Amino acid sequence: MIIYKAYCKATGKSFIGASTAKLSRIRHRAATDARRFGLHQNDTLLSDILRYGIQNTLFTLIETLPDSIHFGPRLDYWISYFNTLHPHGYNYPIEHRRPPPDSSELT
Repeated sequence: MIIYKAYCKATGKSFIGASTAKLSRIRHRAATDARRFGLHQNDTLLSDILRYGIQNTLFTLIETLPDSIHFGPRLDYWISYFNTLHPHGYNYPIEHRRPPPDSSELT
């Protein structure tokens, strides 16, 4: 499991996410999903990717977690660390989040 940051250069906002996929696959999926809303846990981020282009979104690996560690507390830590809760960023409170896709859903 990885925790990553997607940063939109145009808005200055970030999204912290978790996935079992590689960062390159996450970037590719974000570009693809931006054209098909409703497939990502954050349509606001996808809307900005459509508006400003995937080339204006930077994807950074923040942390790699062993399979034995639950990602939730680490995800919350990084969301707080980078202050990415709406309206400062693209993350929403936990009750509004969808679980991250596993890598089999990213093909």
